[in-house]
Amino acid sequence: FIPHVGLSLTIDHQAVDGAPAARFLKALADNIANVDLLMAL
Repeated sequence: FIPHVGLSLTIDHQAVDGAPAARFLKALADNIANVDLLMAL
């Protein structure tokens, strides 16, 4: 068993381009994956 969580992001393409939104989602996923680092803050 590998614990995991699915993430999705819905954006309005008139307000935000897809590339920055994808970078945000990647950064969020990376931060969640490094929960030990987050807890050290």
